[in-house]
Amino acid sequence: MDDVNEDRIDIASTMAALGQTQASTPGQGAAAAVPALPQIRFARTALLGSGGMGVVEGVWDADLMRELAIKRVRPEMREDARVIAMFLWEARVTAYLDHPNIVPVHDLGRTAAGDPYFAMKRVSGVSLERVLIELRANESAAKERWSVARRLRVLHQVCMAIAFAHRRGVLHRDLKPANIMLGETGEVMVMDWGLAVPVPGAAGDRLRAALPNGVDTASAGTPLYMSPEQARGEPLDERSDVYALGIMLYELLSLERPYPGATGRDIAERVTRGAIRPIREAWPAVPGPLAAIIDCSLQLERSTRYVSASALAEDLERYIDGGSPAAEHAPRLTRFARFYVSKDRRLAQLRVVDIDMIALAAMAIGIAVGAVLAGYIGAWWWIAAVIGVFAAVLPVRAWLRAMRKGER
Repeated sequence: MDDVNEDRIDIASTMAALGQTQASTPGQGAAAAVPALPQIRFARTALLGSGGMGVVEGVWDADLMRELAIKRVRPEMREDARVIAMFLWEARVTAYLDHPNIVPVHDLGRTAAGDPYFAMKRVSGVSLERVLIELRANESAAKERWSVARRLRVLHQVCMAIAFAHRRGVLHRDLKPANIMLGETGEVMVMDWGLAVPVPGAAGDRLRAALPNGVDTASAGTPLYMSPEQARGEPLDERSDVYALGIMLYELLSLERPYPGATGRDIAERVTRGAIRPIREAWPAVPGPLAAIIDCSLQLERSTRYVSASALAEDLERYIDGGSPAAEHAPRLTRFARFYVSKDRRLAQLRVVDIDMIALAAMAIGIAVGAVLAGYIGAWWWIAAVIGVFAAVLPVRAWLRAMRKGER
């Protein structure tokens, strides 16, 4: 970049402009003044990434004393009206989506050299793509940290962010592991909204009115994560992002690509035909409910996919909670059994002493009933009743105790 000083980004300090160039230490009086604030607000700390149109740098914000990330247009492209329109669109759309799982934007402006920039939260951590690379390399630390359950929770948070964006009228269009950041303190952030477009219908009207000239609304994105309709250049809707979420879910669970051995040229053609390797081949041990969720996300015809990212998130939550996802169409008996065995259900929360009390109460009732019957029928029926009660109650008691032990 062409700033005067390579260690700083030439954006004037607001604190300095307000005359707040020095301050007294609390309780020590004016004589103990701290050093004056610098005239330049942002000091570079690291290069975080670069692309065809811009760069992202880590900076120290001297005014507000925090680490930030700043994205800027490359100097050689600052005169390209289309690039500037796309850049400003990304900044505004990202700021428009105020959600815990979408990176927040803090500032928008120009540097002294004239480069547009926007400042956003710096997420210290790794991308979901990096996690996949480590898991595919069979790194023990990654396998221990990123269990299947944790990966499911990560994707559930991504689904919730995308569902929020859809309600606000925004399609992402470029969902992929590289655009998901996982913070060191547990944050899950959806990044890179540069290819976002308004959703069709009334939900996207507000955003459509703000859409500047020059923003690419044609087919764009990453071929591996494109929906069939996106690869064909057809109009998109919320279910197009659902497809990309399904591809990510497929990869996170199986650690395999859905198009094994395909070259870049082949992928787009396979995408249009929905020629995905079945999840049961990529991961033979896949649980039936998860297979159903993936299959529903990756239907060739969007009319048979999940109707929304919210519906996908709800099914993931059902599975995580031990229930039956709607996409599975499980038999009633299976759904009933999962409901009562699930760890958050009432039966599973019983203490061991409660289980013993229930068993004793059932046996006492059985013995009392047996004693009454014995007065009418005879002792042999009384003995049979007691044996029957024990035969029925003791296995249930043992099962409940084993379930509680497993929960611990």
